[in-house]
Amino acid sequence: MTPPGGITDAVLAACSLAGVTRLFRIGGAQAIAALAFGTRTIPRVDKVVGPGNKWVTEAKRQITGLVGVDMMAGPTEVLIIADSTADVAQVAADMVAQAEHDEEATAWCVTTDHQLADNLPAALEACLARNPRAAGCGRVLAPAWIGDLGPFDA
Repeated sequence: MTPPGGITDAVLAACSLAGVTRLFRIGGAQAIAALAFGTRTIPRVDKVVGPGNKWVTEAKRQITGLVGVDMMAGPTEVLIIADSTADVAQVAADMVAQAEHDEEATAWCVTTDHQLADNLPAALEACLARNPRAAGCGRVLAPAWIGDLGPFDA
């Protein structure tokens, strides 16, 4: 299954190395049903894996036993702990990757670096500008500045 935005060259290369011969550009709860039952164009699979929103999680619950399912996940959550060595573009990409699954997802970054904290909003905007699911990420990635908590004693 691939998201509507397409599939990256890196993922295509990984699929090739793993022996994947067919990809389907589908998603959502309806894709879970298509994979579990099969259609004229999509063969039935042995196992459904991967994250999704609450509807995908419910679809996976309903097909459990018919085909294998990895787990009931979702909404997704990520907490990135970053210091001055973190690449702000990568942090933003990781946050958006979780935020795009569901408006109930959570994507946080905790950092000790003021420069990273200052640059992260612009990096998130740049990442969202290239993302076809950007509209659904807004609430998840809305800025929530807690402030400088100062140094902690270990």
